[in-house]
Amino acid sequence: MTKMIIKVENDDINWMKSFNAYFDSTFIIGQEIEREDAEQFQKMADDFNNRIACGVVIDLEVLDD
Repeated sequence: MTKMIIKVENDDINWMKSFNAYFDSTFIIGQEIEREDAEQFQKMADDFNNRIACGVVIDLEVLDD
């Protein structure tokens, strides 16, 4: 089974806090994202990475069990 989890550059909690403040959300590093929510989360991550971080700091990591 494939899992998608939130990955943050260098496991930096400050990036996750900034992401959550930007989107008024409560995600955590390593949180599993359901397949049906993955596309929406990736759009949010891309927006944050481009507008705020100016580089890829938040992404989804695909893990196979």
